[in-house]
Amino acid sequence: HYSTITEPSYKESYIYGLTKVKRPAYSGGAFTQEHFDLAASVQAQFTRTYLSLIKYWLEKSKKTFLCLSGGCALNCLANKELLNMGLDGIYVMPAASDRGLSMGAAMYAANLMHEPISSVGDMYLGKSFGAQQIREMLQTCDVDYEEIADPAADCANAIAAGSVVGWFQGRSEFGPRALGHRSILAGPGIAHMKDTLNAKIKFRESYRPFAPAVLKSDLESYYGSEKQFPFMTFTLDVPPGLEKKIPEAVHFDGTARIQSVSEDCSQSFHDLLTEVRKVSGIGAVINTSFNLSGEPIVDSPLDAVRTFYSSGIDVLYLGEYKLSKGSKH
Repeated sequence: HYSTITEPSYKESYIYGLTKVKRPAYSGGAFTQEHFDLAASVQAQFTRTYLSLIKYWLEKSKKTFLCLSGGCALNCLANKELLNMGLDGIYVMPAASDRGLSMGAAMYAANLMHEPISSVGDMYLGKSFGAQQIREMLQTCDVDYEEIADPAADCANAIAAGSVVGWFQGRSEFGPRALGHRSILAGPGIAHMKDTLNAKIKFRESYRPFAPAVLKSDLESYYGSEKQFPFMTFTLDVPPGLEKKIPEAVHFDGTARIQSVSEDCSQSFHDLLTEVRKVSGIGAVINTSFNLSGEPIVDSPLDAVRTFYSSGIDVLYLGEYKLSKGSKH
């Protein structure tokens, strides 16, 4: 079933015909065991089929490196099982759905034109906005703001104090994951923060989880220095020692979709997490996409300001500028 000419969606009446299970009303109907069973069964069958196909081609090709793309490769929970297959390397294209075809088309055209093609080191491939552009937009919107000498340190203190923060820095991300340039951030050790984010900011169902972004250096003692997860494409088992530090970003089954952050990945996000570590003891935050439910991730400063005033976000950092609800110049 298709909701538009390009975007597939499931057909609820067809699912009901097969299973006699209906989605609860959006007005607050509770999920029951039959809903949990259906969701778990679909995931289990998908994982079984997915892994079977991958194992077949690995055995046929005798390869030990795996590269995945396509929308199915965004199933982080299924990808978790790939980590136990003893491969020498796994790469999951961060924009693995059809949207990533644009990058492949550009590479294909460059190859035809004999242009050099380099590997993509990060997913910060969108627009960036300079200080003057941001300031002019804020003045046009006639909103109160202040200029901050050290946004990373200021933001870290806000997160430690329990604020929910909008973080807008550098070039926007390409793909479905916010990776610390267009993100909503919060403290993963603050009780009930997950419920606060779902109810007041994301306006979505309470069961939806959140992912942690953690300094790569802080993860090394748990997963080893050779392991990197920069694109949120794998769900991982969270060791008890780490879980105690980031409880609001861990799923009920003890897993999390972790993003490891290094200086090579993003200097601005790495700086922020370094400051967070100074005030909280670990360089980790809840990192969710900067958008409201049903909307795309923000791209421009105007998008960010509109979303800020349309939600329960407490503080917004736009480059070196800070907006706080009720603040003055």
